[in-house]
Amino acid sequence: MVPLLLAASLAMAPLRAFEYRESAPGSHFPSGMAVQDVSQPGTVSNPALLPLVGFSYLSAAGARPYSLPDMGAQGLRLGLCRQNAGVQASWSRFGIEGYAEQIFGLAGGIRVFGPLALGANAGCSMIGIDIDGFSRTRRIWDGGIAVVLEPFRWLLMTFFQENLAALLFRLRRGTVYPQWNAGLSLRPIRGVDLMYGMSGTAFGLVNSIALSVRLFPFLALGAGYQRETGAASGALSLLFGRVGVSYGFRYHDSLGMTHTLSLTLTLQSREFPSLAGGGGTARPDVTARVDINRCGEEELARVPLISRELRGRIVEYRQSVGPLTRSALLRLGMGEGDADRLCDYAYGLQEERRGSRAEKWRRGTVRAGMAERRRRLFMKMVEAGLPASRAIRLSEMAAAGRGRALREEIDSMTDLTADQKRKIRGLCGY
Repeated sequence: MVPLLLAASLAMAPLRAFEYRESAPGSHFPSGMAVQDVSQPGTVSNPALLPLVGFSYLSAAGARPYSLPDMGAQGLRLGLCRQNAGVQASWSRFGIEGYAEQIFGLAGGIRVFGPLALGANAGCSMIGIDIDGFSRTRRIWDGGIAVVLEPFRWLLMTFFQENLAALLFRLRRGTVYPQWNAGLSLRPIRGVDLMYGMSGTAFGLVNSIALSVRLFPFLALGAGYQRETGAASGALSLLFGRVGVSYGFRYHDSLGMTHTLSLTLTLQSREFPSLAGGGGTARPDVTARVDINRCGEEELARVPLISRELRGRIVEYRQSVGPLTRSALLRLGMGEGDADRLCDYAYGLQEERRGSRAEKWRRGTVRAGMAERRRRLFMKMVEAGLPASRAIRLSEMAAAGRGRALREEIDSMTDLTADQKRKIRGLCGY
């Protein structure tokens, strides 16, 4: 059986090399789609979609293609995605005894502005043969470019051109084909994605449709159909905080059933944006982002990650201290997860000042101590009945050691009683 399969593989190598790439359950088809469900990062192969993921992850997947005992497929993906950009390193393998295809890849994407994101990838594809004393390995380097356009929250359009070198040099098409993929994703309601993909492959035009339904913040279902090949697929995904588990199947009327399983780990707990509500990974309306250091309080109110109390602290901070940085937001009470996702709703944060490593460590240690003292003072002042806008100003002055200015500021507060002023001075240590 194995020699026959090898002979068939070698005979079809000019067209079939690297055809079986995707082993993640939610990928649906090995021929690839330009549009995928970004809430499940193990499926994302289009580099321009990486800025939409919004969190870092490690995903491992394995499959038993066509239920053949000697055939297997595996894959690993490591993604670092934040601040309107993302990078992903990947490895995938497909093969049987004596024959293997592997792809090592590096991809990156960036949101250029509002609804537009661009991406590119580069990789090395390897074919290895080792049977009956014959051994040979061939390496092929190539890359691709991609674009994503999201003019509305419910509409996403993508295009991904693979194997650019094969597109430019016809001689390379004998081994790899310059496949292109175009896709369209519609979100009629929250928690439902309807995806359509068209691919130009070595076998001709292939049309694919897929449906992703996130029933609950912890449960997602998917299904797909490919007309030209007659293949159908289904997937089930579960989330447990930072851990995601997915199972999927693909049925081909001639080749049989493929079973797949994947495990995804993230740095932070997450939920699916679902029909039942909840979930922190829904795609925001990127066309309505605000300048965090210039906008007014009404515009800040449109940012779902900023509460009413935090809005007041931000306005007061900009007036009394200066432009906001990420560390300033953390000091004002924003969580690290929300600070990472703020770029989906706002822009314009001032960059942190850079220095030597030792100086950065020293300053970071000092800032951490000041931030902790400032946070404790702020909470105690608010509990004592002081308005948040005043509490943030006084806690900043106390943490900076501006005792004289602090006493003058407290004495000038005519709406406070002598006992309240004395209590606030005691909290600040003056």
